[in-house]
Amino acid sequence: MCDFLVHRTHLYKPRLSSILSLAHHHQNSSSNHLLAVLRSDHSIELWNTHDSFTLERTIQPRTTSHSPELVLWLEKYLITAGLDGQLIAYDPITFEILTSCHVAGGAIWSIAKHEITRRIAVGTETGHVNIYQLDEVKSFVFF
Repeated sequence: MCDFLVHRTHLYKPRLSSILSLAHHHQNSSSNHLLAVLRSDHSIELWNTHDSFTLERTIQPRTTSHSPELVLWLEKYLITAGLDGQLIAYDPITFEILTSCHVAGGAIWSIAKHEITRRIAVGTETGHVNIYQLDEVKSFVFF
């Protein structure tokens, strides 16, 4: 009788779309290094980059009206912003929508963070710069 070695593999053909935005999250205390990849179909891929690139999860847009164009990590929270003027924070465990708000000034074209104060600067198409902070009750506070 012959001994056989069985090797199982899954072959797939990924349908990739262009990348709109990237954000890397690095935690010193754990091996959880996540790269958020926002694609042109408005899905968000979360890749673990600690040892090798492993796809952890894919977040599909909740509604057709929300079209995220920018992605950002603020501490452990994933933040998205888009041309619909909506700023959304996701729960770090389930990646469900934690809180959201509409910014003054229309479509969001740029976003930046300040790690120490946990504030987010949002640039809009009308030239407004809005400052928000994610507070302890997990909602956006406008400054």
